[in-house]
Order: sequence, then structure tokens, then C-alpha cells
Amino acid sequence: MKQNKIFQNALWCLTLVLFAVIPFQVDAATDCASVTEIPQAECEALVAFYNSTNGPNWSDKTGWNETNTPCSWIGVTCSDGHVTELNLSENQLSGSIPSELGNLSHLTLLGLHENQLTGPIPSELGNLSDLRGLVLSENQLSGSIPIRLMTLPLDYLKLNNNCLTIPDDPELIAFLDEKDSEWATTQTNCDAPTDCASVTQIPQAECDARRR
Repeated sequence: MKQNKIFQNALWCLTLVLFAVIPFQVDAATDCASVTEIPQAECEALVAFYNSTNGPNWSDKTGWNETNTPCSWIGVTCSDGHVTELNLSENQLSGSIPSELGNLSHLTLLGLHENQLTGPIPSELGNLSDLRGLVLSENQLSGSIPIRLMTLPLDYLKLNNNCLTIPDDPELIAFLDEKDSEWATTQTNCDAPTDCASVTQIPQAECDARRR
């Protein structure tokens, strides 16, 4: 009986030592240098996108920055060794769209609508010479619209319900109107107060004008 107790105590001490020496297993970040199913530059573009759009707080981030198989990540579609679609609409993305997305040279669809994305549309998206669909509606994107979008073979373009600046270029305006006749009328001033009745620094009429 005494020997059993000694054995149990020894086993318990060994267990404590093992827990102290052997670290708990944690999810490893993606190592793009070890990824084989797509080029390293495309993998790095996806990781940059994850980091720039608050990936840890997405509604669904299955696989992202956890495995070395990015083609299995939620919202990612691959074909012939390249990323061809990135569709993460309604997924609680916030932050800005990184310029690295311009390295997804075989992308045909970029769908990011109904999130909380802010900042400008990067001009590097003009590098996506195969892009057929660009859906960025219902975010808080601001700034100018890259004229390079006109060079893309877009069949579908949605920029409505953002805070984008209406361009001066009539050719760009005509291009955007052709793709979506309502894009301009749905842009708002994201820096404007939400409740003009409670604003005291300026007249309410001026506040209302800024919101238009």
C-alpha cells in the first residue's frame, strides 16, 4: 500500500514536470515560404489582407493564418495554382484594404461588401488584369476612386453605400455610371455628425449640408 502511494506521488511529480517542460500546443501562423499550392507572393498577399482587416475578429476565419493550405481557407478559391476568388462579404471585416491584394494577379472576383472597411481603394487593384467582379459596396471606404479600374475587364462593379469622393474625370464617371447607375447617389460623408440636432459647434443647417 505504501509502495503504491509512493508510486502515485512519483507519477504526479513526473506529470507536473512534463507540463512545465513541454509547451502547450498553439496554432502556428502560416509560413508562406512553405506553401506549395500557390505562389509565395499570393500567400503573403492573403496574410497581409488578414492582418490589415482585423482577421482575428472576423465572424468566420476558418484556416486563415493557421495552416499552410490557403486554398482551404474560408472565402478563398484557387485554380491552376493561383488564387482566383476572394469572397468574404458580411464577415465583420474592419480596417483597410491592403495594396498587396494587387499581387493576386489571377483574381477574377473580389467580394468584400457589407463589412466595416475604411480607407481608400488601393490603386494596386488596377494590377488585377483578370478581375471580372469587384464588389465593395456597403462599407465606409473613402477617398478617390482609382482611375486604373477602367483598365480592368469588369463585368460587375459595386461601390454603392460608401464615402467615396465623386471624381472630376468625366470618362471615369461615365465608366462608373455604366457599371452601376446608383453608385454616386449613395455615397455619404462618413466624417459628418450622425445627429445634427445634438451638434452645438455649428448651425444645424450647416451640419445637415455636410451630411448630404
